[in-house]
Amino acid sequence: MSRPCRTLVLVVVGLALAAPAATAAPRVAPIQSHPHGRSYAEWGVRWYEWAFATPTSENPLAGAPCAGGQSGHVWFLHGVVGSGTAVRSCRVPTGTALFLPLINNAYAAFLNDPADQRTDAFVRTQAACEADQVAASIDGKPVRDPARYRVDAQTSPIF
Repeated sequence: MSRPCRTLVLVVVGLALAAPAATAAPRVAPIQSHPHGRSYAEWGVRWYEWAFATPTSENPLAGAPCAGGQSGHVWFLHGVVGSGTAVRSCRVPTGTALFLPLINNAYAAFLNDPADQRTDAFVRTQAACEADQVAASIDGKPVRDPARYRVDAQTSPIF
């Protein structure tokens, strides 16, 4: 049974955006595609690794500029902790894709938790959530049906 999502910050709804040239309009990669060699679920794991590994002084989640901790062909954007709207503006190198969560919900199991609370099935149950409304826009243009890019708790990798 899914619960309401409580945070907007390993269920990830994300968009992988790419523009091959500076003048091209951004586009959303299809959910079944593998932008830059990874699935949406795999990029979701990479987003969390980036968010947790970037030092506070460089981490956009802690208020640093959005270029903090970024490298490679894909950059990560972040949402807000709790509820609300996030507006991000930064200079991104031409040809760089963006991955951003519209909603994520996480559950962490610890080694001292009871054994039955450290199973994949239990973790997936705790991470599952349902969102009432999901919306996104790119350069002021709404993304049509952003919920179709959802990676759910049953298919998200455990990491």
